[in-house]
Amino acid sequence: MASTLLTDSKIRGLKPKNSAYYTWQAAATRGTGRLGVKTYPSGRKTFVYRYFVSGKEKFIGLGDFPALTLSDATEKARTAAASISDPAKALVEHASLKKLFDDYIADQKARGKRSYDKTQNRINQVLASPHVTPEMPAKDVTPDHIKRILSEFIARDARAGANKVRSNLHAIFNFGLFADNDPANIDKKTVYGLDRNPVAAVPSQRGADKALDRFLSWDELFTLLAVLSRPAETIPMHPDFVQLLLCCLHTAG
Repeated sequence: MASTLLTDSKIRGLKPKNSAYYTWQAAATRGTGRLGVKTYPSGRKTFVYRYFVSGKEKFIGLGDFPALTLSDATEKARTAAASISDPAKALVEHASLKKLFDDYIADQKARGKRSYDKTQNRINQVLASPHVTPEMPAKDVTPDHIKRILSEFIARDARAGANKVRSNLHAIFNFGLFADNDPANIDKKTVYGLDRNPVAAVPSQRGADKALDRFLSWDELFTLLAVLSRPAETIPMHPDFVQLLLCCLHTAG
């Protein structure tokens, strides 16, 4: 656990390692609360506040760098430190990314939307991405997070799948954004703390969803079969459609 005088340039210069590690703001006292940066193997960096209760250390996630600036993170740490009894309660708690996803799926079920299971499969893949965590506040998700998540689908030649995931994520964040800003709920608690839709700034892949009038080449057919043979949770389409495609391919139908 290295200790240093944190600056924007030093935080940007923190290199990812094989496992996550902390870098703490230098302080003159020991055993008190301290601001730090957690660097993940993926390169993601998030501010944390560490404090002690009965000699045991506890952590509060403050937000990802650089979406959350060092000065804002420092102010959040001061706010937490001012509440000696329970620093966690001193910071406004907003719903996690997984909570936003779960609430959206519950809303889709309540509305009788039959495609919620497809959406659930796609967002499970999002939550498995190394670029986000289920526990991170939904409001801390940035366009950079979305861009990196979608790039994973594009990297495995699933451009149409990337567009479907983008569409789902756009709808999910709009759901949270509208829920918080509905004037009919003016007296209710702000749940998600969203002030923008991070997906809106990330473009879809043009032409990926356009049907083309031609036959697949042998190489393309080989690639398709390889994709359809993967574990179901890694394929960006409904499992029933996967089985239908396999049936058509193997029976020349």
